[in-house]
Amino acid sequence: MSGGMYLNRSQIALVANAVESRSVSPSTYFRVLSCTAPFYAAFDSLPGEVLMSVGQAMQFAPGTTFKEVKLRDPSGATNTIIFVATTGQFIDDGLTDVDVTNDSLTVSGGDTIETPAKVSVANVATLISAASTTRNFITVQNHSTTQDLWLGDANIHVANKRGIKVLPGSDYTISTGAAIYGIVAAGTNDVSFLLGKN
Repeated sequence: MSGGMYLNRSQIALVANAVESRSVSPSTYFRVLSCTAPFYAAFDSLPGEVLMSVGQAMQFAPGTTFKEVKLRDPSGATNTIIFVATTGQFIDDGLTDVDVTNDSLTVSGGDTIETPAKVSVANVATLISAASTTRNFITVQNHSTTQDLWLGDANIHVANKRGIKVLPGSDYTISTGAAIYGIVAAGTNDVSFLLGKN
């Protein structure tokens, strides 16, 4: 990944002949990391839909972003799709294998994605992941269906909108080794996170 950009990574189990929408942070690049069968993707900023398969990507014109993608399965079978949406071109040709049995993803250069973990975030700044000199990125997923999650440092605040807002059911990836905190407006909210380390 090029430095400074963010990355939305999503996995969808698309039921046979179904259509499902996924909201993402404003993005200019879309790539299919894996899928069971080819599928159609439609973007909120473009007319029509595009037939996509593993490894295929779309780079949007400068100034054009998308915030939602609709996926449609024409195969007649359940289609498990993993895609990324980002603000820059996501280059991961070294991505070789997803080892589901070991909860590990091997990337070129010896990088690994560690076993996902879960944290309960409260209405005060809650540590999601401590600072790490070996972490390349962290992906945090908001499990709430109704409540926004805010990410940032220990000074994040919902009312002052300090931090990065992650919508219900969405995820956010940031390239940093800094400590990551989360906060919600009320009560508690479960979040999952995934760490990429070298």
